[in-house]
Amino acid sequence: IAVLDGAGTGAKARRSAMMAVALLSSAFKLPLDELLVRCHNAILNSTCERAVEMCLMRITPQLVEFVGIGNMGIASRSEPAMSFPMQNGSAGLALPKPIHITQNPRPNKFCFALHSDGVSEKNVTSFLSEENASAHRIAQLTFDSNSIANDDSTIVVVKG
Repeated sequence: IAVLDGAGTGAKARRSAMMAVALLSSAFKLPLDELLVRCHNAILNSTCERAVEMCLMRITPQLVEFVGIGNMGIASRSEPAMSFPMQNGSAGLALPKPIHITQNPRPNKFCFALHSDGVSEKNVTSFLSEENASAHRIAQLTFDSNSIANDDSTIVVVKG
């Protein structure tokens, strides 16, 4: 699961983000830190002029793994509660050293909302507690109340 945001606006930001999307799509089975490094190197060694901030999450039957860099966000609701710290940096500009991968045992029930900086963090968690709402509905409610005018907003909600 990935949420990416190219720095700035327009074609240059889109080109950098699409380069990262292509790399993530073709190598998604690699460890999250390696995916981040590969995206960083690909953007850095290309003609793309913009960095990319991102959240990467992998959910397996046993684990929830996460890495996030830049001005992105994640809200979570689970038992037990989980924390997913963001790190400074961006692919194509400067990666954190070391890259910290958060790993938690996968809970039976969970709801995560990964989002770009075009989504205000206020009240995001409150929508995650809507037990009977679908992931699509939670994303809709979050977008309708938290998207920032004049900015791109990306929200991915995952329920299990």
